[in-house]
Amino acid sequence: MKKHLIIVFLTIITFVSCNKFLEEKPDAKVSTPDNLQDLDALLNNESRVNYNFCPLIEMATDDIQLYKTSFLLRTEFDKDIYTWEPYPFYLPINLNESWGLLYSTILYANVALDGLTRIKGGDQNLRNKIKGDALFLRAYRFYNLAQAFAPTYMYNDPSNNNKLGIPLRLTANPAIQTKRNTLEETYQQIIGDLKQAIDLLPENVSIKTRPNKLAAYALLSRVLLAVEDYHGALQMAQECLSRNTNLLDYNNLNRTVSYPFEKLNDEVIYHSICNTGDYLFPTINDVTEDLYNLYSDKDLRKTAFFGQRTVDRIRFKGFYNGGAAGYFAGLATDEVYLNAAECQIRLNQRNEGMATLNKLLVRRYDQASFVPRTAKTDLEALTLVLEERRRELPFRGTRWTDLRRLNKDPRFSTTISKSIPQADGTMTNISLPPNDLRYTFLIPQGLIEQTGMVQNPR
Repeated sequence: MKKHLIIVFLTIITFVSCNKFLEEKPDAKVSTPDNLQDLDALLNNESRVNYNFCPLIEMATDDIQLYKTSFLLRTEFDKDIYTWEPYPFYLPINLNESWGLLYSTILYANVALDGLTRIKGGDQNLRNKIKGDALFLRAYRFYNLAQAFAPTYMYNDPSNNNKLGIPLRLTANPAIQTKRNTLEETYQQIIGDLKQAIDLLPENVSIKTRPNKLAAYALLSRVLLAVEDYHGALQMAQECLSRNTNLLDYNNLNRTVSYPFEKLNDEVIYHSICNTGDYLFPTINDVTEDLYNLYSDKDLRKTAFFGQRTVDRIRFKGFYNGGAAGYFAGLATDEVYLNAAECQIRLNQRNEGMATLNKLLVRRYDQASFVPRTAKTDLEALTLVLEERRRELPFRGTRWTDLRRLNKDPRFSTTISKSIPQADGTMTNISLPPNDLRYTFLIPQGLIEQTGMVQNPR
């Protein structure tokens, strides 16, 4: 109880005299763009639109190991998230990184959308591009927030209307009351925004920091897979792969360097990163033995993704952004191949699914010894594709969602565990069972006090 009161006090005293994150007023330059070129420039601000993603969904996964010194030097909040504390100790910086920055990007998108209503005329192709871009950005942040602060959504589940999602800010007008929408409304908004974006975005863009149709198809495939709409997810993945089948061949990659992957490499569809979450950076954390031991010596990802820190400590180096990051939050074709393969298998297209999977794997394993994967049953095929998904996508912002959705299926549910170092040198083992309420993070308590929103259950 004392800890709870401290959280409330700190968040209220910090924000009571400041702009509320959900009702933030944009500054004059942002809120009153004069023409379509201003709106387009607004959405070209890479530091605003390509960076702000929630760190929590990687900080709490089973990919990260903090050894004694690293753990004991972390802030109270970092320790809380790492140990799945039911009531994490949000300081102002944590509230900003986990929530405020994402709604700030949503604000930019809404300013652009409101501006299109106010500014008349102009080139229609540019208008379409701006609207599609803004809808894509808004949907991406809504989805990212929902993975942290809303429960798991299942396609066509009638109980979705009885659960709370996230606040859907659909305008830059700060006078609109802040409230949590239902889970159904949350996901229908995300999916609806992306479907509109597909119709509006161009086929090609000059740089991968701006979305195109390809990016919208890839993101919608991710969203629909997460909610178990396998028909829809497969359709979106196939639309994406009909336009771009690029895959890096790791046989030709220099896997010995500190960071083997270039920014905007051939697999990247849309570039973005999470650059917050203190202990996400590879200078601080190590990867778990469970993750590292998934890779055989013939698996080229073992040396492309991981580097030796000490004899028994391994760091991650496989970021698709050309360097160290909290995680690569963008979209890439390897994920789309995995989405398609999983959906094909789940839709009784086992042979097609294995063929799709092998198109990826032949570029991930030592080519001289690679044998295409086969499966005699749908369950065997599904197990194979999920194992490869685990190997392919660490530090991509997808693991937490995969744990949440797969925990609904007893065949693939997972209890994740950690050994926590204590100040006296002893270790304490803790675990997070499938479908635990802690798979949905608490909304920062200061926001609950400010807005009257309902808190997530504990």
